[in-house]
Amino acid sequence: MPVPTFVLFFGFELTILAVLNACGVSAPFRISSVPRGQKIRPGVYTIVEDVISVDTGTSRHYREAINARYEASPRFQRMLQVVNWFWAVPALMVGGSVTTVVWVQRVPQTVAYGIGWGVPPVWTVIWVVATTLYVRRCLRREKEEWDNITKA
Repeated sequence: MPVPTFVLFFGFELTILAVLNACGVSAPFRISSVPRGQKIRPGVYTIVEDVISVDTGTSRHYREAINARYEASPRFQRMLQVVNWFWAVPALMVGGSVTTVVWVQRVPQTVAYGIGWGVPPVWTVIWVVATTLYVRRCLRREKEEWDNITKA
């Protein structure tokens, strides 16, 4: 049950941050690099910001760059909101469904083990591929928009 539990937690966290972002709620405390009092950003923003800045060793420079991009680009903001919901809702559905099948349906232990450990990673791989395709398309459109603005 550790994988479905993590998926459920992930889904709840993304959903809560998405709702707070959509409602324009200000951060009651620092959330990653978003200071207290600033509008809460989608959970995906925080994940991307933290993972890339730490894993690439760019730390503050990347955080400043992604913040500037977020502030300047409504298309980038919208993309992150869409990606956030794209992960949040299915995470709740996958985590909830797997938990239900494993605990409520009383399937044999080996089947429960296979479902609990197998379904979430398969879903994750499919979602990573779909997210990558969507983000690339959005970033390409964003670049075209910026190119058209700078040419004008």
